[in-house]
Amino acid sequence: MRPLDPRLLRRSRAARGFLAAGAVLALLQAGAIVAFAWALATLVVGFIEGGAALAAVPGGAQALVAVLLVAATVRGLAGWSWEWLGSAGAMRVKSELRDELLVSLERRRGARSVTTARAATLLGSGLDALDEYFGRYLPQLLLTAVATPVLVAAAWAADWLSGLIVILVLPLIPVFMALIGMATEVVQRRQWQRLQSLSRGFLEVVGGLSTLMVFGRAERQAARIRAVTDEYRSTTMKVLRVTFLSGFTLELAASLSVALVAVSIGLRLVAGDMSFAPGLFVLILAPEVFLPIRNVGAAFHASTAGLEASREALDVLDDGGDEGDAAGVPTERSTMSKGPDVAGVRARDVRVLRDGIVVVAGLDLDVAPGELVALVGPSGSGKSSILEAVLGFADSEGDLRVDGEPAGEVTRRAVAWSGQSPQLLEGTVADNIRLGCPDAAPALLDRALALAGLDVPADLRLGPGGAGLSGGQAQRVAIARALHRSLATGADVVLLDEPTSALDAEREAALARALREFARGGAEPCSSPRTARDSPGPPTASWRSGRAHVSDRSRSVLREAVPPPRTLLPAVLLGVLAGLSSVALLGASAWLIARAAEQPPVLYLQVAVVGVRAFALGRAVFRYLERLAGHDAAFRQLSRIRAGVFERMLPLAPDGLAASRRGDLLARFVGDVDDLQDVSLRIVQPIASATVVLVAAIAGLAWLAPASALAVGACLVVGTAAAALAQAVLAARADARLAPLRGDLQAAIVEHVQSLDVLVAFDAAADGRARIRRLGARLERATRARASAVGLAAGAMSAVGAFAAAASLGAVQPLLEGGRIDGPTFAVVCLVPLAIAEVAAALPVAIGSLRVVRASARRVADAVPERVPPQVPAPSGGARVPSGRGDAGDRVPAIQLRGIRASWPSVAGAGPTPVALEAVDLDLAPGERLLVEGPSGSGKTTLAHVLVRFLEYGGSYLIGGREARDQDPREIRRRIGLVEQRPWLFDEDVRQNLLFARDTATDEELLDVLGRVGLREWVEERGGLDAPVGERGDLVSGGQAQRIALARAMLADFPVLVLDEPTSSVDAERADALLRDLLAAAGRDRSVIVISHTGAPDGLVDRRLRLQPLAPPVS
Repeated sequence: MRPLDPRLLRRSRAARGFLAAGAVLALLQAGAIVAFAWALATLVVGFIEGGAALAAVPGGAQALVAVLLVAATVRGLAGWSWEWLGSAGAMRVKSELRDELLVSLERRRGARSVTTARAATLLGSGLDALDEYFGRYLPQLLLTAVATPVLVAAAWAADWLSGLIVILVLPLIPVFMALIGMATEVVQRRQWQRLQSLSRGFLEVVGGLSTLMVFGRAERQAARIRAVTDEYRSTTMKVLRVTFLSGFTLELAASLSVALVAVSIGLRLVAGDMSFAPGLFVLILAPEVFLPIRNVGAAFHASTAGLEASREALDVLDDGGDEGDAAGVPTERSTMSKGPDVAGVRARDVRVLRDGIVVVAGLDLDVAPGELVALVGPSGSGKSSILEAVLGFADSEGDLRVDGEPAGEVTRRAVAWSGQSPQLLEGTVADNIRLGCPDAAPALLDRALALAGLDVPADLRLGPGGAGLSGGQAQRVAIARALHRSLATGADVVLLDEPTSALDAEREAALARALREFARGGAEPCSSPRTARDSPGPPTASWRSGRAHVSDRSRSVLREAVPPPRTLLPAVLLGVLAGLSSVALLGASAWLIARAAEQPPVLYLQVAVVGVRAFALGRAVFRYLERLAGHDAAFRQLSRIRAGVFERMLPLAPDGLAASRRGDLLARFVGDVDDLQDVSLRIVQPIASATVVLVAAIAGLAWLAPASALAVGACLVVGTAAAALAQAVLAARADARLAPLRGDLQAAIVEHVQSLDVLVAFDAAADGRARIRRLGARLERATRARASAVGLAAGAMSAVGAFAAAASLGAVQPLLEGGRIDGPTFAVVCLVPLAIAEVAAALPVAIGSLRVVRASARRVADAVPERVPPQVPAPSGGARVPSGRGDAGDRVPAIQLRGIRASWPSVAGAGPTPVALEAVDLDLAPGERLLVEGPSGSGKTTLAHVLVRFLEYGGSYLIGGREARDQDPREIRRRIGLVEQRPWLFDEDVRQNLLFARDTATDEELLDVLGRVGLREWVEERGGLDAPVGERGDLVSGGQAQRIALARAMLADFPVLVLDEPTSSVDAERADALLRDLLAAAGRDRSVIVISHTGAPDGLVDRRLRLQPLAPPVS
């Protein structure tokens, strides 16, 4: 695994700028380190040897102290600069890559090439891994590459043998790094795949919650989420064992090298082969030579995630043939000159392909300006694919032209389109209709509303995916959007895919008349499985188919993120041992050299020599074990929290979550929960370990020289408090905003990717990217503010060590002159504060991290509302759900509704929701078939959701003589099943989409039920039950998706079955036959409620109930 992908430097100007600025900063920091080591060594030696060395320096001790403090200040400023530079570099590189990736997805219509989960993970939490990569790993790598040679040269100049030892050890480290990197690459890729699987699984489950609840599978998904999370934890720990091994290798090499240098200097001092001053200078410098390398190892596991994310991003860009900056998608509409002989749509022997499979062959089509043409064919015959080919979304072969130009990206600007799925965005109705044309004249909006027959206010606010509208209303908004684009831009080709599938006969006829009127100025192909029954059909074409406080709930989340003492205590103890070893290593080395300078018998130094080697080895071993123990304990807690978030969602599902943004939920479920690992790893554990080490170290200094302990303790207290206070003042607002801003950005990314077809077709993709860029810029500003504060704290703590050393030197120097302490002790109390300050540096970081995790804990706690909305049934508590569907005698209950009133949960910012259903009476006897009909917006789907207890109701709803609200909703859904208007298909094969209805069904039973809904032949042509259906059913047509859902419901054998628009996407020849077959298959031993806007043939149902729309909602 290479430390830096060269493709990143070629593509990202920000990455190149970061490396250039970092190289300059590394040189400045190296100079400050050398000056500090020289000044401190000269001062210590000068005082021990009686001042001769001090007299040789112009300005004497005062000048050396000034150099010491200036060097410490410069080093502190460099620490602050690294933090700011790393944060700014990461944010800029992420912005560049994110923009390029979005452009690449738009070019290739990314929904077909990259799944929503993969794109959302990559664009969100994937690129976020670059924060640690640029903020921690690359700075240390630059210091290693630039500063280390300078420090080695300085050591060589002072003592060539010590320099040679360092030079011999250094080349071994990259070799070990390369070997470990190669071992890491495989497991890191597996971890990345697990993260994608976790994200995909969560998005799939949230999207399909209504389906899962209907079939009684929602509770099982909590176990699945827990299993996937545990797999992610297990895979991550495998990665960490390898990557932490790199840190252990570097730590061990660095520690043993410092020990070897110290022992070598000590022995040569005893022998009189070198003088004290250069020996102490090299001893102070040696840890600094290896410090960047140690930090590279410590940050290696963070770098692997960043490297894998960048590799994935660059692979996606390379696969799409994208090179350079994001400029490939035109953002302005081009105007094409065309004459009457080439205007319109023309196709000659066209073949349309989807995923390499020919779905339409031999298409010949001419659509002249002003002509209204319907593409009529059975479900799955390729009608939608033809429209996608005209848009340039689907691959095609042959001669397909729009206004005389080959169909594709350029001609797309002459096309207005409404897809089979409305794909509405969060915002107002007017925002959706004006998509891509926000500055169009208001009169055009009114005209589009009138043509589409839309009866909802233009300023009505919608939730994610158009939540707040019925299916028919959403479809008419999409039609109005296409017509508005044509009116505003002059797009003279309008493509409407299944424009009437959710409309009743009256509105269907009105829309047909409006389209005829509108089409007089342009060409308009319509895709439809049927023609309007009450109006003459158009000409047809045919083809051959193929807030800043912590709530009680967030406190609970914070407590839950802390591992239990039995798993946390070992990590804390190991951290204490690692910290004490670090302090003892420097103290023993200082004593060894200072004592050796007195040239005693070598035997007197043996204990110190062994101690230096033991402390060097112990620091590396204890640090490695501490990190493993701490991370494993933290990740186990995250698994429980993640499963708990999902379990808290279930009582609100599905309608209580309809207004929740999936991207924001994903950010909370993945990113915010991941942040909670810092509760243990960066707060509790470091504070506990550092406190014990600091108390022990200060106590040791007090035993040697109380004045030194007092001076060092005062510096640490003042410095740590000042660093923490400065960080709190400067970063408090940014810390509270980081997690919400990340959630907003993730939500925008998911909505953008899921709505990519609409955004590209309406020239609104650039606006969507600009919105994401604005959210990214807000996040960047908050991140920079926090980085500045954190950098200031880090720089301050870096300087604290130097000031503590200077303070200790000043406090103990009179004791040395008075003979109350000896030279070796003086050296120890002057150098040990440097190691103590390194331990204390964890405290401001921990205090700053607390604010960040508080914000994340608040978002995790608030991911699901504390109280269930009144429109959603209250959770049933511990009510037992029967294991079967009941005995034959009571399995088909009578249903009675009286005065039913219901509404939907409100959309954020939209105010109270209007009543969607009122004063509805309904009676259903066992075995009866009832048709519920009515125009769009009359509450048919609302009634269906009341029947299966997705929505709360007013009035009386009796099932088998018992009030529904007194029964467990899960028990009700075992007796009453629902086939939704837009069924959810999971990104699995056909078999798995059927089996969760009845997991004991055999393949022959599955094929038999598919045959009863007319899909057996299609499935066999696709290779059998293993045929994939794609993300959200992307690889099947709308009619095929609906029939798979019908087959699923038939397998479940519900006593009462509610069919919400079961034939809306099925061709006219099959619609009545399919309904007849379905009712025949149901038999008279079950009840069926059919909800339809088109009615049903006489004789198929026993009774009819017609609903009337209520007054239009007022926004």
